[in-house]
Amino acid sequence: MSAVVYVYRPGPVELVTRGEDGLHVDAPQQVNEREILTSSYQLSNGFFHLVIDGLLDECSHWEVETTIQASSHLDSKSLMRQVKNSDASAVLFVGPYREEVKQFIAEFPAPMVLVGVNYTSRHDAVTIDNFGGIRQAVKHLVELGHSDIGFVGVSDMPDFEERRLAFMAYMQDAGLSVRDDWINLGTLKMAEITERTSKLLTRKDRPTALVCGNDLTAMATIEAAKQCGLRVPEDLSVIGFDDIPVAALLSPPLTTVNVPMQQIGRQAVRQMAIRDSCKDGLNYQGCVTRVATQLVVRQSTAPPATTQLG
Repeated sequence: MSAVVYVYRPGPVELVTRGEDGLHVDAPQQVNEREILTSSYQLSNGFFHLVIDGLLDECSHWEVETTIQASSHLDSKSLMRQVKNSDASAVLFVGPYREEVKQFIAEFPAPMVLVGVNYTSRHDAVTIDNFGGIRQAVKHLVELGHSDIGFVGVSDMPDFEERRLAFMAYMQDAGLSVRDDWINLGTLKMAEITERTSKLLTRKDRPTALVCGNDLTAMATIEAAKQCGLRVPEDLSVIGFDDIPVAALLSPPLTTVNVPMQQIGRQAVRQMAIRDSCKDGLNYQGCVTRVATQLVVRQSTAPPATTQLG
């Protein structure tokens, strides 16, 4: 059995590096396709690096011959031609959902497994239990005594949208109101997240805790708090999502929802083998597998200030 792994990483990318004085975020830049999987972008793209690590480990375990091809866009005719001419028995597509992914999937001439792509199609997909992760985050904050909780996310991305909907649902389950003006949505650019979150945190009626759509969003939120003269977690609790490697290195270390990224890759290979074993491939009905998440409590969350003083 042989497999082709297509790694899709659309640009531009904000390169995140860590120095003695903390994290540095460079201006967004387009990534050369040869650089997508290099260590230079490990912090910026840590999620998919770990997914690919698990995928390759599982392929090695089952002695699956694997070829990796990275792409920053999906409109290349040569890419589709290579797919059609490939003699690989299986294809795995790794990357975030973007609008061009939808057309690529619709036109794809062979069965494949979507890895980390939150999109329902005729293909198999292995992705994240977003609802379970957010439920744990909200529960943790409520148990600490928070009731004024907001959400920082990104518009027009399926995973972030699920996390926003989950936040609203579990806030209501906890008997807490959801304030529209505390739902903070925008782009995934960290400078923009910091700016719009700062506007929220300078209000007199600001939340005491923020659930963030991913760890990069949480990093920008912590920076916004510092710019507003707020201490994390004394004045503001912050929770991330993903648990990328840098999350534990932040100041303070980030409480976040751990996504077993390597397990996503391994499960995708197993799903690939199931699909390959099906005799009647034309009538195969694809399925979506949600990998369970787990909250990791570190030092960016604490009881609200009024509770601490009381």
